[in-house]
Amino acid sequence: NSMDALAADALLARESGRRIAVSSRVAGDFVRIDVSDNGPGLGGRRIEQLCAAFYSTKADGMGMGLAICRSIVEAHQGVLDASDASTGGALFSFSLPLTREHTPENAHG
Repeated sequence: NSMDALAADALLARESGRRIAVSSRVAGDFVRIDVSDNGPGLGGRRIEQLCAAFYSTKADGMGMGLAICRSIVEAHQGVLDASDASTGGALFSFSLPLTREHTPENAHG
């Protein structure tokens, strides 16, 4: 899932002494998940470049992790974003719309 992909990318990009933080919050009709680290940040790269298929900053990377993550998030009417974290490092966030709980009464529309 998208959360696993973002956390895995953060773990692979980190070096000794780096931290990864995951948080969530409800914002209106959306839930927002943030995955941040204290690494070097995005180096001026934008989300469009980072999510391009086959783009990787790793010599042996396939460049599919963020592209797949973005596809999953967008398939659920969500949004994936990336920025430099205010405390240093990178911040990847995705927001997904909150939906009604599936119950027998509303499960079939």
